Amino acid sequence: MANVEYYPALNMLNLVALQDLQEHAIRRDVPHRMLNRRQDQFELPDPLFMKLYRLNKQRASNLLDVVTNYIPEPTRRSALDAQTILFTALRFYAGGSYQVDAGLNIFNGVSQPSTSRCINTITNILNEEEIQREWIHFPENLDEMNYNKNRFWQKFNFPNAIGCIDCTHIKIFPPKTDDLDQPERIFVNRKGYHSLNVQLICDADYKIIHVDLKWPGSTHDSFINGKKLKILASKRSEIKKSR
Repeated sequence: MANVEYYPALNMLNLVALQDLQEHAIRRDVPHRMLNRRQDQFELPDPLFMKLYRLNKQRASNLLDVVTNYIPEPTRRSALDAQTILFTALRFYAGGSYQVDAGLNIFNGVSQPSTSRCINTITNILNEEEIQREWIHFPENLDEMNYNKNRFWQKFNFPNAIGCIDCTHIKIFPPKTDDLDQPERIFVNRKGYHSLNVQLICDADYKIIHVDLKWPGSTHDSFINGKKLKILASKRSEIKKSR
């Protein structure tokens, strides 16, 4: 099968056609009165809201409350409010699409440069240490571990589990080839593209409780997970001894 990268013009036409189809499908699902003005995202029907942003309205509202504290009030030079900034970034995160599509869809209506700034702003906010500590918390004592175990048993009849662990590849630009500590080749995964192999652990309520993103794409899942499981076994032993 031909690699589409060899046919950039054809590839671009396919992307444009796909975006047109997506926009048409979205417009078909939205009442006509909503298309004549800049859309308040929270007025969207719940299924469409989830489809566009991959969060329900309550979680999105909670996140908006958090990021608003870090975003300055709109000015003449930067007229976007916190809600527009957040949902522009969420649309990009949800679809993994081009910034032009994320910004110019019928609900956000911002330019590509503004979209880039929105993504950068929200990404930096979500990486604030105090936010990470609040939202990504791994069990640190037996009470917290037992709570997670009980949730897995209550929801899935699955015993003695505190989390579900897996790895996923996040595509990245090729790093510098002259880096002696982490040469470019170690970031090429088994599918042939550059990535980070990111380990995630979630609890029974699908909440992420651990993230490890230091591994280059060529690192095997079993190696990453094995490292973490050894650390967890040691930590669990220490917690038991301390009681």
